[in-house]
Amino acid sequence: MGKSFCNNKAELKIAILLSVILLTALGTYASYKESELFDQGYENYLSSQPEKAAEAFRTFLKEFPDSSAKDAAMFWLGKSLIQLYSFEEAKQVFSEMKQQSPESPFIAYLDRETEDISRIEFVVHKLKAELNDTVKVKIALEERLAEIEKKAQLGEQDLSVAVEDRDKFRLWLEEEKAITEELKTRLHDLEEKDAELKILQDKLNEYQKNQEVRDEYLKQLTNERGQLDTQIQNLTNEIEDLRGKIKEYEVIVSAIEEEKKKTEGFQVRIRELEGKETVLKILLAQVEEKQKDWKKEKDQFNSRIQQLENDKAQVESEGEKLKNRVKEYEDVLTMIKEKTEEDISIALNAKNTLEAKIAAIEKSGEMTEKDVSKPEHPSEPETKQERKLMYSVHIALYGNQANAEALYKEYVKKGYDAYVQKAVSKDGKKTSYRVLIGKFKNKEEASQMAKKISDKEKIKVFIFSE
Repeated sequence: MGKSFCNNKAELKIAILLSVILLTALGTYASYKESELFDQGYENYLSSQPEKAAEAFRTFLKEFPDSSAKDAAMFWLGKSLIQLYSFEEAKQVFSEMKQQSPESPFIAYLDRETEDISRIEFVVHKLKAELNDTVKVKIALEERLAEIEKKAQLGEQDLSVAVEDRDKFRLWLEEEKAITEELKTRLHDLEEKDAELKILQDKLNEYQKNQEVRDEYLKQLTNERGQLDTQIQNLTNEIEDLRGKIKEYEVIVSAIEEEKKKTEGFQVRIRELEGKETVLKILLAQVEEKQKDWKKEKDQFNSRIQQLENDKAQVESEGEKLKNRVKEYEDVLTMIKEKTEEDISIALNAKNTLEAKIAAIEKSGEMTEKDVSKPEHPSEPETKQERKLMYSVHIALYGNQANAEALYKEYVKKGYDAYVQKAVSKDGKKTSYRVLIGKFKNKEEASQMAKKISDKEKIKVFIFSE
């Protein structure tokens, strides 16, 4: 039986792998008690304690009759009963397993186990029968010897009868001699049978040794599975690191948006915007470098995923998920890059707008001086300084109307008198959207509201006049 098993080592590996898969499924979906009881029975079987193993698997089948690992428990229960020489019970368990779990992957190994049981039962039965025959012969010889002794005693009393009995005894001795020869022949046959029994015992020992080899191979598979789990965990940690980097860049983008809100003083703001433009270009270059690094990391991930695919089919699915996540990160980086370029464009447009406004103000000042020198035209229109200004609190500036509308609705829900103001550049090529709160007649009221909003919402605002 051990030799037959060795000749089918590939099939043994498949059976052990199926057991590992079923054990994994059991540990994932079954209750803790169910998993613990199954592991206890299996460990007892591996440690050559078939009595305890059989008891544990019987308890498992009794307490968890609907378990997904029921077929595995029945299979190892039958194997434990074979080690206990309870062949009839083992065959009954295998028969029930065929009926209850006809689709089980262990069914392919039941016929071989049943044939091994039948072969061992036949040899044991035959040896028992021959042993019983030997015992019967021994008893018959003892009875004949007792009869001879009794006849010898009677011969002393009656010599004539003894002579007659002597002849009969000689004839009987010849018969007994023939029987003895026959018994010697049968004894020789029994010795040969005993030798065969020893050979079978050696085969049984070899089978048990092979079982130990299989168990060792199963432990090796378990260790390899643990290594695969460790590699998967490492990949998960690297993904978490990537997420951390993405969050860092989100913070950078948020800081850029915060900086856009600082528009106190036109000349100061222009210089700040010029500085920000340089910083944004540097950040953009850094983002591109990071994108290259992540592409390299992506290649490393692909290499690791390929290695895991060769070891375990399940890891292939996880590798595909990682590839998708890396693609998502690349998309996010692309969005950040586009957003950064859009912010730079908005900043440049704001710079041009401010320069145009300053030029307009300076020009307006020149016109005013000319008007003062010509009092003969008293009906000239009012200057910008003479018109009554309205003040608002500036919250944000967007190039996308949807973003401005979303922020406007958020502040309306909070109870603020918010609204969106559309602004078009002088050349008509650029449109932006301001999110403003309130319309105040004087700057002091607007300043009070600005301070209130800044303290409550934790954002930076400034006063906008029109």
